[in-house]
Amino acid sequence: MRLVFLAAFLVLAACRPESGEEAREAVARWLYPGEELAFGSGRRCTAAAFRLNQPFLRAEAIQVSDADQAVWHIAQGEAVAMRDARLSPDGLSRVLVAADLAAGAALISAVTAPRPCMGEAMTQGAGDLMTTPGAVLIYDGRARVVVIADLGRGVALYLRSRD
Repeated sequence: MRLVFLAAFLVLAACRPESGEEAREAVARWLYPGEELAFGSGRRCTAAAFRLNQPFLRAEAIQVSDADQAVWHIAQGEAVAMRDARLSPDGLSRVLVAADLAAGAALISAVTAPRPCMGEAMTQGAGDLMTTPGAVLIYDGRARVVVIADLGRGVALYLRSRD
């Protein structure tokens, strides 16, 4: 009987919405989040926008400069920060799809699945960030988290989907 209650508790805990503080803690693995600008969370997704207190990535972030490096780290279960001054996050995702269809498709799914948790302004902001050349695209496939950051403007968008 205890096992049934434990299993039910674990299922319900996995479905509970994420808090703004949990989203901030996740972003803080790679960046320096400040003020929360917007937040939405449900059973299947979370989206949050933050101002950044510092215009750079944390030293601990695994930064990659090409798709092959990104694919290798993703295959190891590691989160990667992808950035190319000439490419937007949308362009980076296309390069990743060309290098490894499965990894690229998973990234695209992680970006699009949280849409129900975004308001109209956050959706527009996400579109703007996705098309900003030089913006950073951080992907953690294990956690199904994507962070898109424009370090120049000092903003970051956190997206998390749950199956």
